[in-house]
Order: sequence, then structure tokens, then C-alpha cells
Amino acid sequence: MRRRIWCHFELMDNPLYNLEGAESGLPFISDVQPPKNANDSQWMPTRFAKPGSAPHDQDGITDMSFALVRQHVVRTMHSVVRSRNDAGPDELSRIVDQTENFINAKFISHVDGSSPSHALVISYFRGSMRTIRLLIEFYQECVEILEEMERGEAVAIQNDWGWLYRWPTTPCLISNVLIGLARQPKHPITDRAWRQMNIVFRRHNNEDISMRKFAAWRVVEALCDQAMLYHKQRSHEGAWYAQRLGQAQGLAASASTQGNSAPVSLENATVDDILGDVQMFGQDAAAQHGGMGGAGFFAMGYTHWNQPAHSHPHGQGQQHPHPDQASDDGEDI
Repeated sequence: MRRRIWCHFELMDNPLYNLEGAESGLPFISDVQPPKNANDSQWMPTRFAKPGSAPHDQDGITDMSFALVRQHVVRTMHSVVRSRNDAGPDELSRIVDQTENFINAKFISHVDGSSPSHALVISYFRGSMRTIRLLIEFYQECVEILEEMERGEAVAIQNDWGWLYRWPTTPCLISNVLIGLARQPKHPITDRAWRQMNIVFRRHNNEDISMRKFAAWRVVEALCDQAMLYHKQRSHEGAWYAQRLGQAQGLAASASTQGNSAPVSLENATVDDILGDVQMFGQDAAAQHGGMGGAGFFAMGYTHWNQPAHSHPHGQGQQHPHPDQASDDGEDI
């Protein structure tokens, strides 16, 4: 009974560990062996332990199988969370493979598909394994997606198609990489991740395009500031992701628009505020009759990812007015 009670305490302690970020309330010194995989009817309770009063552990589905499967899954999750900062996906996947093979052999291979309780065990097991594998691969997958976008963008810029990669901004993809940088500062792909963040900020928030008016981008900037705090040993000076170009532009613009509507807060942001629209390019959609501007605007090039923001030239030898500045004839661009 002590083993069974401990098993349930451990499962109750799991949300405290994984969801709230608190330390486990169960000291390892008090741990016990897992309860045996047996039905309740096989136990013979007595006041004093007697040989043969406890059933033998067995393979298959019993009254304790669901709790045991959950316990193995929880311990695997803890092991992955503790190791993912220093280990790559291959090493972490081996930990999951060991648990998956064990549970398959001891429990899942003996299930009866017509039994609702057995179907529940299978569903929980499969969903949990996929969740853990997603946790392992998600951070690196996001970085690799951005790397593929970098390769495509290099070809696009050479052919004056660079505008294809300026919209949409994929805020979820960017934020997931920044969260990974903050939570796993010693991960083997850290350098690759910071490189991609530099490219992303150069692409979406430079002297030609300011994304800071959109709530989603302000969240991205906040996540980037948080990630830099976990990488203080790294020099961020001159990096595009360390620049907040929109702040200075916003202060200048606010002086001339005090009579207009106030900036949109995160709480009151609309879908257009969060995801952006054609005005992200600094164009007045009404003045352009809903158009996006000339092809020359989208033919702009920009510096290599590792060059500082203050040396950013306009591509194709063409000087493009800043969106907040007025043209020579007094009309807004």
C-alpha cells in the first residue's frame, strides 16, 4: 500500500514541477519501489506481512497499469527537462525510446482493443510520447525552419524578390526560438539560434520597415530582451536584435500625432494590430488606392546578417525615403 500511495503522490506532485516551475515536494530519499502491476483482487491484506501475501509483478493490463504508465511517462519527462539544456535531440530521443520500448513490451502489447480502459491506456501513452518528442525537437525544428528561409531569401534577393520574405513575420516561430534561447542557454544550437534572430530582426524591423506598431512584434522584442539576460556572456553589441529602431521613430512620430488616437495597448489590440496589414511597409493604403507601392520598393536589398544596423544601406543604389518622412512635394510616401 505504501508503494501505491507513493505512486499517486508522485503523480499529484507532477503539475507542481512541470506547470508551476516549483521544485518537487517529494524528496528522493523517501522514494520507494514502484507498485506492482497487479489487480486489487490479487492482494491479500493482513496486519502483518506474510510470504505470498503480495502478488507477483506481471505483464499486461491490470488495475494499476494506468497509474504505472503515467509514472513512467512523468519520470521520462523529468529526465528530458533536466537534460535538454546540455543534450541534443538524438541523446534525448534515446531516453524516450527506452521508456517507449519498455511500456510497449510490458503493457501495450497485451491490450484488448475492445476494452474502454485498455483503449484509454493506449491513447494516454501515445499522446504523452508524442508530446515529449515534440518538446525535444520543437526548438531545433524552429531554428532549422528559419535557416531554410535564410537560404531561400538569399536566392530571392539576388533576383529582386526579397519582399517575399518580409511578410508574414511568423511571430510564433520567432517567439518559440527566443523562448528556447531563454530556457536552454547551453543548448548545442545556441549560436545558430542567435544568428537566425539577427537575420529575423534585420528582415522585419529595419530603417525601411518598422514592425513595432504591432502588438505581436512588441512581444517578440520583450522575449528577445529576456533571452539576452540568459546570455550575458555573449556580446550583443551591434546586433540587429539588440536594436529598437521603432522606439526612436515612435517618439518622433508621437510629437506630431498627439491629437490622434493613442497607441494601441496589448489588451485592446485588434487582429490587424497583432498580425499587421499593408501599412507595415509605411504605405498609406488609402492614398495608394489599396496598392502596395511600386516594384522598386520591394527590390530593396540589405546588409549581411553579421553587419551592424547603423551601416545598413539601401539596395540597388536607390535611396528610399523613411516612412515617417515627407517627400519633396509635400506628400506622404
